Amino acid sequence: EIVLVPMFFLIGIWGGPRREYSAMKFFVFTHIGGLAMFLGFLALFLRSGATGQYTFNMLTLTQLIQTYPEVFPLDFQKLIFVAVFLGFAFKMPLVPFHTWLPDAHVEAPSPVSIILAGVLLKMGGYGLIRIGAGMLPEAVKVFALALALFGILSIFYGAFVCLAQTDVKKLIALSSVSHMGFVALGVASLNTLGINGAVYQMVSHGLISGLLFLLSGLLLEKAGSRDIPALSGLVRKLPVIGWVLVFASLASLGLPSLSGFVAELIVFLGAYQTYKILTIFTVTAIVITAAYYIWMLQRIVFGPPHERLMNVKEHIHWSEGLSMAVLIIFIVLLGIY
Repeated sequence: EIVLVPMFFLIGIWGGPRREYSAMKFFVFTHIGGLAMFLGFLALFLRSGATGQYTFNMLTLTQLIQTYPEVFPLDFQKLIFVAVFLGFAFKMPLVPFHTWLPDAHVEAPSPVSIILAGVLLKMGGYGLIRIGAGMLPEAVKVFALALALFGILSIFYGAFVCLAQTDVKKLIALSSVSHMGFVALGVASLNTLGINGAVYQMVSHGLISGLLFLLSGLLLEKAGSRDIPALSGLVRKLPVIGWVLVFASLASLGLPSLSGFVAELIVFLGAYQTYKILTIFTVTAIVITAAYYIWMLQRIVFGPPHERLMNVKEHIHWSEGLSMAVLIIFIVLLGIY
């Protein structure tokens, strides 16, 4: 939970015009989830005393839950799972716990957005796998279908909302909601493939969204705007940023041989074993994802240059180029390997 403190100040001090509102909203929302999670952990600790040892050790607790079903009955496990799920659902974030995310991302400086998307959201997924599915295997079976539905809702909602965006950064932020839905769907499948897919999706999304947020920051710095209509003809004036944006968008929509494709494919293969009809339905979300990215590229990359770009010259600092190169190499390596 301590990660909320530096994040609060990073957004609140160095963010955009609505930085204080966004930082406060981010802190309050994620803290409410954290409070529910804390109560769950506390209940586990107090209940573990009935076995003769009070402990917060995750490995010990996992063994105690399996060894003493009379101390940790299924009803108790279900309560703990709900508390823990609330904490991680706010962090991931799943719909409808996601409303802090667009504000926080849009107002945060680009490096902070990269940390937020690449690291902070992944803590929710990690906790769901390690504590939700790992420590409470019986409870997660009860809630698996609900978890899958939360994931599917997030996938579709995030994708549809992206279609309406005119700010590049807000589009990338809301696409994170959609992509983290795949993590929930993978965990809910309760098989090796699905959970592997969820882990792969977290790593892949961290790299791809990091690259996309880096580009959104460069667009604001070099072109003076993140507004999609004001960036038309970008590739003629800022060719490096334009083509890397094409690459990152294709990676995010799941182009084969890039990491995003592998992650989503493994999640779908795992989910299909458990929820055949739901998975077939969810696969259609890929079309919407492709639609909002390709439509954004059509409006930004191609066409005659907007007058805002007439006097823009591309100068990529070596540190920016290095950051982009490292992320691109890992996205390709993970996709092919």
